[in-house]
Amino acid sequence: MTTAESLDSLIRETLADPSGAVSWMLQQLAGPALDDDLAEALTGRLVGAFTGGGPTDEAAVERNMVLAAALGACDCWGELAHCETCQEAGTSGWRSRDQAAFDLYIAPALRAFERPAPPEEPQTEEGKRP
Repeated sequence: MTTAESLDSLIRETLADPSGAVSWMLQQLAGPALDDDLAEALTGRLVGAFTGGGPTDEAAVERNMVLAAALGACDCWGELAHCETCQEAGTSGWRSRDQAAFDLYIAPALRAFERPAPPEEPQTEEGKRP
């Protein structure tokens, strides 16, 4: 196989499975020092940055990961067919929720929804309050 053919093959494989390619490259660079969770997070961020497939703002990425954990979802929310973690099955309730994240973000919202709504103020025909 020529160098051009090898490069062409590598490009086709990378385009077909960008997450797999990035994950493989990270493993080659870091070896056993890179744990699976960190490799998965880095892979998602790198692929998203290059494909425009996700937020690049670190705070937004972190918030997405925490909310997904709170609701028992995969970080991709089951929206990525090539996701190595869930293979497009990771919607809410897909796995056990992270109880601390749930208590911090979800439980307060549920409690707020359980409270009775304040009474609506009467409005005139023009939509203005009397």
